[in-house]
Amino acid sequence: MLKLTKKTEYGIIAMKYIIAERERDPEVVVSTTEIAERFNIPRGILGKVMQKLVRKGMIKSYQGVSGGYILDKKAGDISLNSIVNAIEGPLSMVECITEDGDECSQLEFCNIQSPILSVQRNLTNYFKNITLADL
Repeated sequence: MLKLTKKTEYGIIAMKYIIAERERDPEVVVSTTEIAERFNIPRGILGKVMQKLVRKGMIKSYQGVSGGYILDKKAGDISLNSIVNAIEGPLSMVECITEDGDECSQLEFCNIQSPILSVQRNLTNYFKNITLADL
C-alpha cells in the first residue's frame, strides 16, 4: 500500500501548526515540545523530522530557552513532494526505481518497470502541485 509514513505525517502536522500559530502571532516561535504535546507525537522522532526540514531549508530553527521553529519559505512555495523528499527521500513505488535499483532480483525479467515508472512520475508531479498551503 502506498502511503505517507508517520514521520512525514508528523512533519506536515508540525508545519501546519507553525503556520497557524504564526497567523495568530507573527512573532511566535514554535518549539518541538509544544508541537509534540499538542499532537501527541513522540518528541524525539519529531525533533529528528524537524532537523531534516531545517537542513532542506523549509523551516528555520532558533536555539535557546525561547527557541523553536518558523517556516523559512511561504507555505505556497513548499510542495508535498519536497516535504516527502526532505523526510523520507525520493518517492519510490518499487525497488527498481530507487537509487539502489540495480539490486532488484527481478530487474532482468521485469515487465512492469516502465509502466510503474510512468505512474510514479505522474504521482510525483501531482505531489509537486500540492503545496503546504493547500493542505
